Amino acid sequence: MSEMRKRRKAAGLTLVALARKSGVGFSTVQAIETGRAKSSNIKYKKAIAKALGVSEAEFFTLWPEELKRLPGAVQKIIKQADARCGETQR
Repeated sequence: MSEMRKRRKAAGLTLVALARKSGVGFSTVQAIETGRAKSSNIKYKKAIAKALGVSEAEFFTLWPEELKRLPGAVQKIIKQADARCGETQR
């Protein structure tokens, strides 16, 4: 089960409700959730994340593949921050 689907279910939303709340078309939401979207626009993912109440800091937990699109230096900073957050939660 995708992280997006877990978040959607936890929020008590159906795909239709999430599509309406995010302003993203149903078929696009469904394709992104199931991983069948050939190339999804990041603005759709941002709208879905906002509708799910996902912070910008948590965005990459839903779509780790988006991290790969960032410049290497930015990826390194994010990974270091994630590691530090994990250490403080232990």
